[in-house]
Amino acid sequence: MTPRKILPVILLLFLLYSAYGRGLDEIKRSGKIYVAFTTDDLKNINYDLALEFARYLNVEMIEVVIDWEEAFMKDGAIPEGMETDPELSYTPDALKKSDIICSTFTIIEWRRKLFGFAETLQSAELMLIHKNEELPRDFKDLAGKKVAFMGATTFEQHLEEINRSVGGGIGMVPTRSSAETQRLIENGKVFGIILDADEALNFNAGSGQKYKIAFPISDVTRTAWAVNKNNPLIQEVENFFETIASNGVLDEIFHRKFKITYSSYLDRLNRSLKLVRYTRDLEEILASGKIVVALRDRNFIYRENGQKQFMHALAEEFADYLGVSLEFVITPYFGKYWETREGKVHRDSSYTPEWFNYFDLACEVIAPLDWRTNKVNLIPIYPSAYTVVAKKETEIRSMDDLRRLRGVTERETIYEDILRQNGISNYYVDQINNHIPDVAAGKADYTIIYNAFYELSPYPDLEVKLELGQLDVSWALRKDQPELQKEVEKFISRSREQGLIKILLKALRGSTLQTPEAFLHSYYESFQTGQLPYVNYGADDGLPQEDVFSIHQDRKGYLWFGTNSGAVRYNGREMVVFNHDQGLPGNSVRDIRQDSSGLMYFATTGGIAKFFGDTTVEILMEGTSFNEVFIDSRNRKWFTGVDGLYLEDVAGEVKHMNQTYPILPQVIYHVTEDRQSGLIFLATVMGIYMFDPQQGAMTRLSDTDCYSLYIDANDSIWMSTVEGLFITHLKDLRNARDVPVAQT
Repeated sequence: MTPRKILPVILLLFLLYSAYGRGLDEIKRSGKIYVAFTTDDLKNINYDLALEFARYLNVEMIEVVIDWEEAFMKDGAIPEGMETDPELSYTPDALKKSDIICSTFTIIEWRRKLFGFAETLQSAELMLIHKNEELPRDFKDLAGKKVAFMGATTFEQHLEEINRSVGGGIGMVPTRSSAETQRLIENGKVFGIILDADEALNFNAGSGQKYKIAFPISDVTRTAWAVNKNNPLIQEVENFFETIASNGVLDEIFHRKFKITYSSYLDRLNRSLKLVRYTRDLEEILASGKIVVALRDRNFIYRENGQKQFMHALAEEFADYLGVSLEFVITPYFGKYWETREGKVHRDSSYTPEWFNYFDLACEVIAPLDWRTNKVNLIPIYPSAYTVVAKKETEIRSMDDLRRLRGVTERETIYEDILRQNGISNYYVDQINNHIPDVAAGKADYTIIYNAFYELSPYPDLEVKLELGQLDVSWALRKDQPELQKEVEKFISRSREQGLIKILLKALRGSTLQTPEAFLHSYYESFQTGQLPYVNYGADDGLPQEDVFSIHQDRKGYLWFGTNSGAVRYNGREMVVFNHDQGLPGNSVRDIRQDSSGLMYFATTGGIAKFFGDTTVEILMEGTSFNEVFIDSRNRKWFTGVDGLYLEDVAGEVKHMNQTYPILPQVIYHVTEDRQSGLIFLATVMGIYMFDPQQGAMTRLSDTDCYSLYIDANDSIWMSTVEGLFITHLKDLRNARDVPVAQT
């Protein structure tokens, strides 16, 4: 009898333990992932990222709280020789009751005996300074300044190395704790402090962003989450981080937690002040796992704060193409690229400029002049033109007109060469970032630039006056790097063939939190050499069926598709279907939109579903079939269906507009808004109607059956009708005048 009583207990224990440390397929089948956190992790970014990872897998996250030591325990105790015994290998207790430990692990060799590591975020030891302090240009700028750090740590070791490298002069202030270190900068006793990345980010966020990251003092590494060794979950975690880094979700989570985007944080990590001489070609670069590039802090190349610039983004793509990390040094002024060790520029001599010994590749805007190609090799990136730019009212018809005007330029540039060659000397020299602002402010009458299409967009009062010639904007590298040159040329050729240069130029002009890499990565994935640049997705790829009525991208970058068998969410790797089982009133989803709060609206054949996260939270007009959702600039929702138009106001009250305004027909094809006036326009079976929300007035403007309306940037309104495509000015249509309407 005894064995019969014990057996169920043994089976239960087996089932409990076999439920954890599972592979990806088992986790997805169960619909749950068991995630171990320390109490600190529950409050830091690991928790937010783990939640997003569970959403990415479309499973429920179950929290398992552990002590940090438990991550290393075996049967309740830490074994002797854990760090030193090469034969010791076991599954830690924490992984016997969880699938993954989402904590900040530093990858140390002895830990590989216990865990499989899935790399997550980049990290380093960071120097923080007050936000009003000027950023050090190099380590020499720390001379005479006090820097605090916790003593007897690698902080001290790394700072001492920096101090020795500049010949001393840094005020070393060791402390007994991180709290003491932080108090010193809060009380204004030191210029900067050294903290680990996660501690620095949390301290700055908790201080109301009083500080900023100056630079890393250690090598940049990756932290990791821990799973069982050889678990396929490792690759899935790393795929997840690659996805959210490219689609802007990681930027959003990071900004919500630390008030800085992950992209900006990486820029600061990857900016190196530690100048190391490099004389290496491709093989050594690949072996080191990083490429060092040179950038200038100027429009189109690199900006420390704000929008990602073209050359910086393209350099990141090249590093990704090589499979290495990117580090960069900042070139203080353009002429430095051509100087000897003594700081002189000799145009008629062939030599390797001194600055080129401190990086692998200059990802710059360099014009291919003979005296430059005598010194370095140039690789064309894309064709451009150099132009004279001035205010619209400034009269410039030829180069001779420049003699009576005052210009601004920069030393050792093609712009200065052009002025000299034309005998023009009435100009002053300033940093290139000031050229366009100086012309706009009237300090200078003109300047010469290329990339005018990019530089002039914020300056409507300026225009191109003269085009002076064509050139190939180029990158530069030393002449002893033939293999690297071949690889750069191959990358640029591929980028041109696939249209990536044009795509990136276009994407960067309007990007905010979302990184331009999101646009590029999606393009790479969808294009195969020798094929048309699209991919067909069907039932085999996760669509429940192949009738797709609507497409919408949510604020996290995920795509939603409305089909006859539900709504589909696509994260770039996997499609998840939402239908009756998640509370939708109808499986046929005709339209999808998201409001400013993140709430999704689905127009279905069984009503309007309000959807948040993975759940239907409310159904409006259940039983009524709807075709379209329109959300206006005031966050009001307009729904068109089989019995006309409905409005949900900002208070959540729903009104059937056809009952209030009987002149409205029941068949309404499309809703749009003039965002300047707030007027709503309706395309209907009986013509175009206008609704004034302020006055509560509904007006019929035309009687021609209209299917769709579009208001362009010039306030023209385009109308698709049974009689063709028409265009007129919005003001004329609004006033219902008898004016000619152009048919296209």
